[in-house]
Amino acid sequence: MAKAAGGKSGKYKNKQLRPLNVIIDPDFFTERSKIEMLTALKAKFLVPGLAQDILQATDNAQLWHGTRGTPNARQFILEYVRSLI
Repeated sequence: MAKAAGGKSGKYKNKQLRPLNVIIDPDFFTERSKIEMLTALKAKFLVPGLAQDILQATDNAQLWHGTRGTPNARQFILEYVRSLI
């Protein structure tokens, strides 16, 4: 329900969860969001530690992410960050 409330329509099962006067940042679903994601992932994985070790252990494997109800999606941004390590 929280994901639906933060989505484009703000609806869950045809019920309006997010008040109509609450406007989502128009850049949220655009290229700007991808740049911010890249910045966050670099900050997380380029610092030596467990997260970096785990990402490096994936070697050259394709990285995929999926959750129930959504199709799996290849994580090209994360693979790119791995190449920077």
